[in-house]
Amino acid sequence: MVKVSGLGFEPAVLTVHRGDRITWENTDLIVHTVTASAHEFDSGDLAGGRSWSFVVQQRGTLKYGCRYHPNMKGTLIVR
Repeated sequence: MVKVSGLGFEPAVLTVHRGDRITWENTDLIVHTVTASAHEFDSGDLAGGRSWSFVVQQRGTLKYGCRYHPNMKGTLIVR
């Protein structure tokens, strides 16, 4: 699980395996998104207290961030 908290993703870098389901939980009071840089996934608006999951299908490095807060960045390393 990745926490969306304090205008950041925790952990910011996560190593997973192809086929794993990753869940992001927004523990902030404000809306965030989990949006891949190369458009592989997008959670849409994720209100505080809500979560969103994605199953990774391809190996490689997936960079993502929040559309509303460009300083929020995360990375999935998929093996």
